[in-house]
Amino acid sequence: MPQLIVYIIVASIFASIYSKIAEAKGRDTIKFSTIGFCLSFFFTPFTAVIGIIIISLLPSLKEDRRSLASANNNPGSVYFTDRYVRGLEFVRRARLLEGEILQLLNSLKEEYSKTLQIKERLKPDIQSVFSNLVNLYIPTLDREIITKINPLTGYSKFDFENPLDSLEQDRRNLEDQLTTIENSELYQRRNEIETGGRLQLQLAEYNEIIYPLLQAVNPYETDKNFMTLYRSNYGTSRYTYAGKWWTITYYQHWFWANSIPKKFNKPSFREVAEQYRNLRGSLDEIISIAEPTKKQVKAIEDKIKERERVIQKINTLEEIYISRCRQSLRDHLQYIDRSELYRRAQSEPEISNLIKRLHGLQKKAEYIDEIAQKGFKPQISQLEEKLHKLGKKINKYSRTKNHYVNIPSSDANTWIKNPAQRIRESLERYIQTRELISNFGNYELYDYNQNVSWWRVMTDNRVKLGFISDLDSLPESTITDDIIRKTPKKRLESSRSVYEGDIS
Repeated sequence: MPQLIVYIIVASIFASIYSKIAEAKGRDTIKFSTIGFCLSFFFTPFTAVIGIIIISLLPSLKEDRRSLASANNNPGSVYFTDRYVRGLEFVRRARLLEGEILQLLNSLKEEYSKTLQIKERLKPDIQSVFSNLVNLYIPTLDREIITKINPLTGYSKFDFENPLDSLEQDRRNLEDQLTTIENSELYQRRNEIETGGRLQLQLAEYNEIIYPLLQAVNPYETDKNFMTLYRSNYGTSRYTYAGKWWTITYYQHWFWANSIPKKFNKPSFREVAEQYRNLRGSLDEIISIAEPTKKQVKAIEDKIKERERVIQKINTLEEIYISRCRQSLRDHLQYIDRSELYRRAQSEPEISNLIKRLHGLQKKAEYIDEIAQKGFKPQISQLEEKLHKLGKKINKYSRTKNHYVNIPSSDANTWIKNPAQRIRESLERYIQTRELISNFGNYELYDYNQNVSWWRVMTDNRVKLGFISDLDSLPESTITDDIIRKTPKKRLESSRSVYEGDIS
């Protein structure tokens, strides 16, 4: 109702203006005023509607202009400051963030891979030092050395299963076996298979007969068509396909039977088969005659080889026992507490230094692995999850129908929250720490009497990473976590790894 009154007032004003214009020009004032009033009454609401639309759009245009200006000044790194953001602008900003996160993710994966490679390169060094340590414990098989194994390592098996006693017993058994072989009839006849020996001459005579016969039967046995017909008993009453004229094989065999005699210069297949049968029979007969001689030769050769094997065992018996003892001790030392092992070996400087080096290398590999698995890997997962969620939002608001949807800035800012800066700082810290640990080589600096972790020695107590397991055993005042702890961890009674055992 108020709008109608306004329209009538505005129309009346326009009508009076038209009447003045008409009076000035000498026209019909009443008629001209009526037309002006009607036109004014019609166009006034239309003009008002256009004005309302323009006024309503102005704030939105200003908002878009401010958002664009803010985005251009700080691309991908500044949150939306207005109350709402259009879907199209959110997509543009989200794509910038997506590219930044993807680049950081690739860097993280590359560093994660490098860290694992460093760990893999440590494995041969650890195995080499471990082998050198075991070799120092057991350089040779000597009773004095075997007696010292238990005090030095806590390995007591050699006390009730002395390898030297077993070695001597095996040596006696092998020497008895060697004597038995050398006194055997077959070994005593070994000169018979030597050049010019009786059995060697017999075999040569047989071979003079066998070789020509082998040459004679070879053309027959290498002809597949002939052998197929021969095994099928072609040309005899036992022929497999006799009377089966309806089969293709029957005609195929007939064709082969006509062509094979020409190859062997015989008038018929039956004569070819008969000649092969005679040659093969002669060959089989001479082979059967020569077989006993061959068996005797082989038996003598086997006895000679058996003697050689026994001699080789005797010559390498001590090496075999040393290898077994070292492997047995190595299995024992695999998880033994290094501090206790070091304490027992303090009177042996070379051994104690290798214990330090082995322990340090193993701890270095453990720390490198923890940096990879507890440092890089969780952040890789976090960025991958962020990319996945951000990608879903980008796909949603990239649709045409959602280009101009108003998204509350609080939601949009949550979606484009950028973890890159924080993760980038962690990445740099992890890389520096990894290189610091990897380049450490002064293993002699470690002191087992101080009961401190290798981490503190390798980093000179300059780096604290909350996920390193060794830090759990240190006083809480020395630990700086990446995340503030609400409740402090209890100090463990020992700094030993749960994988390290006690020495009995």
